[in-house]
Amino acid sequence: MASRQGIITGLKSVLSNISIVNGYNTDIGSNVDEWRLTPYSESDLPVIEIRDESCSITDGRNNVDNYKTLSVTISCYDSVTATGATEMRLYIKDVLSAIGKDPQLSGNALDIDVDSTSIEGSQDSDIIFSAVVNLSVGYITNKWSD
Repeated sequence: MASRQGIITGLKSVLSNISIVNGYNTDIGSNVDEWRLTPYSESDLPVIEIRDESCSITDGRNNVDNYKTLSVTISCYDSVTATGATEMRLYIKDVLSAIGKDPQLSGNALDIDVDSTSIEGSQDSDIIFSAVVNLSVGYITNKWSD
């Protein structure tokens, strides 16, 4: 049976493969984080951050297994120049392509739906852009498991 941690580990694995050498548009897969709680510095960028924020549960028919839907946010951060939005679109494309190569995350997921994608930019001392992919990941666990 799958687990919440197994899904996050599977996502980290597929996203870590994103590199130009592997046929992607970017090298953002060289830096993949999970639930970082401190701000990123310029030297940390570019980076992918994965957060599993909530999980809905549907009781199984046999009262033993549960179908769960894990909401996952994948954020790509970078400090970029005027081509920022263009680069963010490539990050989104690479993230979706990487997940599409292993949509069951090595047996941890039954299905993955892309709920939304977005691009944001803010100007502080530097221009910081983010590309966000929101997923719903379906999996089955024992009733009393994660």
